Amino acid sequence: MRKFKIPLPMLVFFIPVIILSIMVWKDYVSELDRIKENSTSLIGMYHLDDGSKLITLSDDRNGTWVQLQIYDTNTQSLLDEATIRANIHGIISSVSYQDGGIIIPTYDDSLGLQLHHVLDSGDIEELAKGTLQTPSYLTSGVNSWRGRIIVSGETQGSTPYMAQVRGGELEQVIFSSPDFLPARPESIGETIGGFNDDDHAVPLLELPLVDDRTAYVSGIFDTGELPEVMIKPAEGSSFEAADQASLKFARHFGMDSTKLIRVDGAYPEQARFYNEEAKEWGKAVPTPKPVYQAKVFPLNDQELLIAGSTTEDEVQGERIGYIYNETDESFIDASALISQLSYEDIADSEALFLKEGVDTPLYFSNSSLTSGWLNTKNEESQLLRFEEVEPWIVEASKANNSISGFWSYVKEGGPLIINLAIWLFIMLVILLVPTIILPILMKRRARNISRGSLLQGTVVQMQETGLYVNNQPQVKYVIRFTYDGEQRQTEVKKVVSFLQPLRVGDQVVISYNPKKNSAALITEQDVQHVEKPVTKEGILHRIEYVGYVQRGEVLKLHFNTEDEDYIIPVVQPTGFNYEPGVKARLFIAGGQAKIQSYGISNAGDRMESLLSLEAEVTGIQKIEVHNLGDVSLYLMELNLVNGQESLRKGNSVFVPNDVHVHKGMRISVQMNRRDYEHELKLSNAKKGAATVVTVTYEGYAVGDRPRALITVERGGETYEIRQSIEPIYGVAAGDELWIGYDDNTKEAIILNYSS
Repeated sequence: MRKFKIPLPMLVFFIPVIILSIMVWKDYVSELDRIKENSTSLIGMYHLDDGSKLITLSDDRNGTWVQLQIYDTNTQSLLDEATIRANIHGIISSVSYQDGGIIIPTYDDSLGLQLHHVLDSGDIEELAKGTLQTPSYLTSGVNSWRGRIIVSGETQGSTPYMAQVRGGELEQVIFSSPDFLPARPESIGETIGGFNDDDHAVPLLELPLVDDRTAYVSGIFDTGELPEVMIKPAEGSSFEAADQASLKFARHFGMDSTKLIRVDGAYPEQARFYNEEAKEWGKAVPTPKPVYQAKVFPLNDQELLIAGSTTEDEVQGERIGYIYNETDESFIDASALISQLSYEDIADSEALFLKEGVDTPLYFSNSSLTSGWLNTKNEESQLLRFEEVEPWIVEASKANNSISGFWSYVKEGGPLIINLAIWLFIMLVILLVPTIILPILMKRRARNISRGSLLQGTVVQMQETGLYVNNQPQVKYVIRFTYDGEQRQTEVKKVVSFLQPLRVGDQVVISYNPKKNSAALITEQDVQHVEKPVTKEGILHRIEYVGYVQRGEVLKLHFNTEDEDYIIPVVQPTGFNYEPGVKARLFIAGGQAKIQSYGISNAGDRMESLLSLEAEVTGIQKIEVHNLGDVSLYLMELNLVNGQESLRKGNSVFVPNDVHVHKGMRISVQMNRRDYEHELKLSNAKKGAATVVTVTYEGYAVGDRPRALITVERGGETYEIRQSIEPIYGVAAGDELWIGYDDNTKEAIILNYSS
């Protein structure tokens, strides 16, 4: 019997495997040491079971899972652990305490929204079960409000829906019944301010209908598990209609909209009663002791928390807080917990104060990995920060120093594991290909060729099938040949390489089997190289007028470059003029040209620093324009992402007709770093309606969006806007805009254009 021998040169491949195996083990040991030194993967902490337990969430599963661990806060020992599905962005902040546990939302790329109900017992139940699709974790489709979790989105059939989690139960309404709305809804979204709107008693959602009307629905369900509905009147603005809907819904749910509790933004920022109907401030809420620089946190249907400082200057005072019962107008002192927090903890935009009901504990959590709880009956409280919990995690990690722990480390992957897997695969291929696989494939190929006739043919047609193998396309060739004096055609599919060309008209050799009427291609194949994107300087030499769209004019701009001319469609807003002779920077990719900047040489260093951002398309509308040729105009709502920050913008885009556009698609967007930081800051500032006083364009455009200097007036104050304008909407004196503004710098940005 012949012995199997490995050729000596192949033994060389064993050396990397041995070296990598040693490195993997050393990395595993050092990984344990790193865990013991610093548990930086922690992304969330929440108390549970009247403060006797602590939930920690760690992002240590490479964007697929989040590790959930439950600790005993008295013994600091690990009680239980589990993994829950979540994409790379981890948990969603809209958590809620319900039905003897905490509900933690996450987003999974394949299953959609996940609602993990972690009970006091440690059991975990997933409530959504893959039924709640939202465009992505970035959307505003998940909110918590007075103990409820509210979800809005679209089904896989693009039908808007709304869901509510209350008392640990999931309730859902799909807006498809003609009895519920007078016409089919096209989408669903939050109104301006959404669930954080201080002007309304009830959060609002709006649904544009197919007949150009708009329906407003309450952001919460009534006892019949349905939201309240109002159709926007034909007369009046969107802001007036939202006010009418809020008052109508407040009456339906039995809320007193004349005694809302809000923070008066005027110094020293106390909680006051606010009359939504009259839009007037009342007296300060009579807390046992005055609370200044206050923050108001709605807790449940009856209670809210007023927290702040004992002095008008919060730096000099101490933190205090009171739970106010809006039903019997009583107060509970929560200072035992609030006093342990810094004012920055309270003012954190992601600070959560949660309380399931009147007789339940008050819980606290924020983005700085701080968790606390308060027993409102005996004032027993506890506050834990990351530094105190870290030793618990380190101690629990020591148990992972085992075979099961090593296997978990391997499953998590990493560069070393991937490299080792590649080299092990290479070794396997080296062993199997020469001895088993290659002989089988060669025999099979030889058998198939031997059964056919070798003939010369001509490639008359070729088309990609859409299948890729190892990043190389499979191509279907139509080959014409002569057999038995008769001219025939056959189709051959083959994965082609990028090394040798094969084009229509080339002569090839095939093996033709007349019994099966099939053929095998014998020659090597190739495809043409893909053109790489380039940037060119161009000069505008001719303007072609196409037509009008809303408040803009559609143009075709003809640019000359050193080697080629390009035609680029744009929308020109009223007040701004593209002019022949002006230089522009063009971006060329796949034969398509776009404006990267126009007239930018007159703007000094405004383009010195560009950010490349990923944008998700959260809304899309096709704008009908004739004589555009092979492109179409779309109005897209984009969510720009930069790390953990995001910015919502509207943008008109010309898209080739052969490109499929849809909600949820991701595109690359460039934006000036200074503009992005400026708009991000003001998008998180105060918001309100303002009237345009003057508009002056600055003579240049970033992309195809002209830059403008706008002055607006709000409440007798004047603010200045420097911003790239969406040309379809345009801006003119007298327009009403929804802006974000800063009272100190008098700067503002446009959040929504004139309705």
